[in-house]
Amino acid sequence: MTLVTTPPGKASQTAKAAAAKPPKQRDPEVTRACILEAAKMEFAKLGLAGTRVEAIATRSKANKRMIYHYFRQQGGAVRGRARRCLRRHPHG
Repeated sequence: MTLVTTPPGKASQTAKAAAAKPPKQRDPEVTRACILEAAKMEFAKLGLAGTRVEAIATRSKANKRMIYHYFRQQGGAVRGRARRCLRRHPHG
């Protein structure tokens, strides 16, 4: 059995580099705008009844939890925006 060791100082350098990186910060307004844009695209493509939250999440690169976080409290805000979008651009 061979024992693999890390060179002296290498492990502490890696730990220091990881600790020095600040955690990735999300901009709530950018996330919200990305979700809305993805929702508009999905609603235009599939209509109000055919669009699924999962498709919006995939397109916006947000998870479903974030979509519900931003829009569940607003009732039909996303649907209202989708309807307006579909009226302006009925064919996508």
